[in-house]
Amino acid sequence: MSSDITPEGAAAAARDLLNDRIAIIEKLAGSSAQLAQAQEALSSAERNYASQWSDAERAGWSVAELRKVGLVEPGRKRPGRPRKAAKPPTTTRPPEAN
Repeated sequence: MSSDITPEGAAAAARDLLNDRIAIIEKLAGSSAQLAQAQEALSSAERNYASQWSDAERAGWSVAELRKVGLVEPGRKRPGRPRKAAKPPTTTRPPEAN
């Protein structure tokens, strides 16, 4: 341990370290708020899309016709990479009695 350290100097160094860490938390909190806003905007857009899809069906458009023009049914995800099949759980059998 160095004898050049004073309590005030140590406290100042600790504050500097904490200030750097707090700045990162402030940025993270800002990003968290942006994410919450974006999620709400997405949810609102999805509700609006579903409503307009229903309007199109009431106006006489069939689901097949809407798909042909490239639209995707509300609540359905576009096809993508298939998921891997889940492996069945492995069970151990008790030893058979002879």
